[in-house]
Amino acid sequence: SPTNHNSGNFILEINDSVVNATVSEYPFFVLDYYAPGCEPCEDMDANINQLSNELYGQVVFGKISIKDDNLTAKWLGVEYFPTLLVFRNGTLVHRTVGYVSKSAVAKMLKDQLPSLNISRVKAAQEEKAAKEAAATKASSSSKKIPLAMLGVDKPASPMLVTDANLGFALNKYPTFVLMGFAEWCEYCEKMNSTITELAGELSGQVAFGLLNAEINNKTAEKYNIISYPRFYIFKNGSLVQTHNGSFKKSSLVASIKSVIPGLDTSRINITENIVPSSSKPATPEKSISRATVNATLSSDDEALKYLDRILEATENNRSLGVTINIFVIDACPETK
Repeated sequence: SPTNHNSGNFILEINDSVVNATVSEYPFFVLDYYAPGCEPCEDMDANINQLSNELYGQVVFGKISIKDDNLTAKWLGVEYFPTLLVFRNGTLVHRTVGYVSKSAVAKMLKDQLPSLNISRVKAAQEEKAAKEAAATKASSSSKKIPLAMLGVDKPASPMLVTDANLGFALNKYPTFVLMGFAEWCEYCEKMNSTITELAGELSGQVAFGLLNAEINNKTAEKYNIISYPRFYIFKNGSLVQTHNGSFKKSSLVASIKSVIPGLDTSRINITENIVPSSSKPATPEKSISRATVNATLSSDDEALKYLDRILEATENNRSLGVTINIFVIDACPETK
């Protein structure tokens, strides 16, 4: 049964071997899939911890890490983190992808179980105040982002998109990347600089748009924008990829490149360092980045190709909490 931790939270720590038995044991069960080191997961965890106490006796909460237990995640189609899965009598009835507020989780659970008593849920003056503070900060920051006018041939900055003009944007630009955001979302704010940089670096190849999903309800409903930020990659007007949450610039570039294999990335500046997880952060002169690799091995296209694959694999797996150790051996000139 759920244990009462020192913090007053009632959450089951489970793994692949007991998932089926656990979700079947409790009439109303919520499973939180998370990845170690994932900031939105940590914020969601705080919400779940509080709700597990406030809804104790009505809802059972469990959590499972993708780091060590990913078989069930594949079976249930969990691709992004955090993901909340809601089960009733052992049957999956609802899922929520990405971070959502505590009050939104409570409302979602109430929708799934109308008899649920949420009167003990402290939604929050605190949550409202935090949201208003974040909105003020985000609004102030967004004014500093250069925006291009929708319709220009080679936009070098993101464009503001709405329900009314999204169709025009998709027809105008062969490859279009759309980010759905909310004004109060701090993770959206973090991605703004990445989008702005890429819009300039990929000008003429890819166009970028920003859509406020909280006021453009038609588009938000059509593309199921229920968490922020959310990315959509369109090719010739058709949606080809969807990505949820904030992630690194290199990962976004890799996703775009999978849609446009011939994408020219020579102007892209990426300096994300690879740091061995078992040691303290490497000093700047010893850290490895794409820029360093390009400068050092620019004469060896084949080596670059393989190193690029390693770097992309590292970025993808680090987001799941997996450690990859890379050893680069510099062969002697005569044996190279």
